[in-house]
Amino acid sequence: GEFEVPDSVYDVFRGNAAEGAKKQEAWNALWAEYQEKEPELAKQFQRSVLDRTLPEGWVEALPKLTPEDKGKATRLHSQDCLNALANVMPELIGGSADLAPSNMTLMKCTGDFLKGSYEGRNMRFGIREFGMGAVCNAVSLHKS
Repeated sequence: GEFEVPDSVYDVFRGNAAEGAKKQEAWNALWAEYQEKEPELAKQFQRSVLDRTLPEGWVEALPKLTPEDKGKATRLHSQDCLNALANVMPELIGGSADLAPSNMTLMKCTGDFLKGSYEGRNMRFGIREFGMGAVCNAVSLHKS
C-alpha cells in the first residue's frame, strides 16, 4: 500500500545493524584493553567524556571569597578560579589571543598545547579571532 516500507529497505537496515554491532564489539574490546593498560586515564575518560560529570571536590577547590574581599580586579578573581579548577579538572583547556597576561586566562599548572606536544592545555591563538572561533567551535562540536 501507500504507506508500506519495502522489504529491501529493511534489508539495508538489518545490514547496517549487523555492521554496527561488529563496530560496537570492536570498541568494547578496545575499551576493555585500555582500562586494563591505563586505569587512571580510563577513569578520567569515563567521568569526563562518557558520564559527562565534574570531578569530586571541584567546588571545594574554588577559592573561598566573601563580600568583604575587595580591592582585587574581577579578572584576577577569575584567574584564581580558573587555576583552581585547572588543578582538579585535567580535561579543562583554555586559550587567549595575545592577551593572556592582561585578561588573566593563562592556566599556570600546565604548558601550551603545541604541535607535537599535546600535554599542554593553554592555546595561544594569536591575534586572529576567526581562527580562535574555528578552533573553539571544533572542540565544542567534538563534545568532549
